Amino acid sequence: MKILLLFILLTISISAKKLKTEIDYSIYYPDKDSISIELYYEFQSDDLDYELLDTIYQSKVIFNANIKSLLNNYEYKWELISREKSLKENRLVFGTKKIILPNSQYKLNIDFFTEIDTNLKSKKTIEIIPKSKTKYLSDIYFATRITKVDSTQIAWSDDFLKGDHYIIPNSSKQYFSDRATLLSYIEIYNLKELKNKLITLEYRIIDAVNSTKKVVNKVITENNSDIISDNINIPIPDLATGVYFLEASIKTESNEKPIDISSKKFFYLNFDVPPDLKANFTEDELFERSEYITIDEETLQKEYEKIKNLMTKSEAVRWEELSDLNAKKRAMFNYWRVRDSDTTTSYNETKADFDRAVQYADEYFTYMKGYEGWRTDRGKILLKYGFPMVVDRFPRNGEKIPCEIWYYGEGGGGAYFYFVDKTGYSNYILVHSTVFGEIRNEYWMEDYNPAVNFDMNIKRSEHYFK
Repeated sequence: MKILLLFILLTISISAKKLKTEIDYSIYYPDKDSISIELYYEFQSDDLDYELLDTIYQSKVIFNANIKSLLNNYEYKWELISREKSLKENRLVFGTKKIILPNSQYKLNIDFFTEIDTNLKSKKTIEIIPKSKTKYLSDIYFATRITKVDSTQIAWSDDFLKGDHYIIPNSSKQYFSDRATLLSYIEIYNLKELKNKLITLEYRIIDAVNSTKKVVNKVITENNSDIISDNINIPIPDLATGVYFLEASIKTESNEKPIDISSKKFFYLNFDVPPDLKANFTEDELFERSEYITIDEETLQKEYEKIKNLMTKSEAVRWEELSDLNAKKRAMFNYWRVRDSDTTTSYNETKADFDRAVQYADEYFTYMKGYEGWRTDRGKILLKYGFPMVVDRFPRNGEKIPCEIWYYGEGGGGAYFYFVDKTGYSNYILVHSTVFGEIRNEYWMEDYNPAVNFDMNIKRSEHYFK
């Protein structure tokens, strides 16, 4: 008789919960020697932990940022506080952080967690790469609302103030047809260099196959200032659901080509206009717009190592025969394209599930420094078979070593995987499985002396990976 019991997570690392967030950023150029990095982030109030203080519910998210360049290392810490009169309705909680640094390339690592429950946490890594040539345009800043200071009754924080407007960030970069307007902010620099020239700021909305859908031109008449800004709202009721790019460019009357361009991707959900089917796009067009077109050789090799045990024999043989980098990129693109479970959507659901498994494995199964979680036995099984239905964990009991038992009810065909921690450092190795083709050892309990006791009142979890 099968008994499915619930189980309490016993370690901090396993009990850690993912703090869901959306994070975007823009780079600005206040002077020739500095850059201003603005981070925009948002949370759903339902995903935060609140405590009741008198009559107000409060939640505090704490951010720790480490910013590294080749020569310098910076540390920043700040908070986002949400105060609500009631928790009956889910609300959007958002904020922004400005960091001014010397003009250079940086790697930005952000860890953030709630003050009430420090296990409710997450992290984000951002590569900061400023423009190397003369800068005429900042990055694009997507907004949910742009409001003049003297025309609003809402007490917005000055953190959102740009000139005489409050710019409220859209960190998710998602827009919907119930409002059907694309809002953005951008800064323009070094216009004195272009004095006495006709300057045009052009906006284009471009779809996933590089087809221009909308064009808006603005003539810049003020070119005596070091820095000016522009807000724009572009009606988009007729756009189909899908992924788009907003491209801003600076042109002069004497240059046919733009002298500077900024571009940022956004997603538009039109409740009345479904997405264009991928069947309308050629394979070459899809490949050119895919993440693999710019991937470097080292990263591509790492992606291959993640899937090599999942490839069919013919796919593995073809890969080993490839020596050209572009051919390997195409092979990796095709590997995931044929596994896309729903080709009518704008993303690959199968690849997204796989990436989630990789991320989870790296967060919870990483063994010592530098040995990524997806390379471990548990990581490999997770990538190959997905998330198990039930996990039993047995902690060390005297001389008996820790053990985990994973059960798959459907995808694994009612299969079991048995892992033990021989070293005591949470590097669980696979020692037995009921799946054909995996390691099989009917005497694994005698060989490893695991702390398994099916008679004990142990609780198991169907939500071990949530």
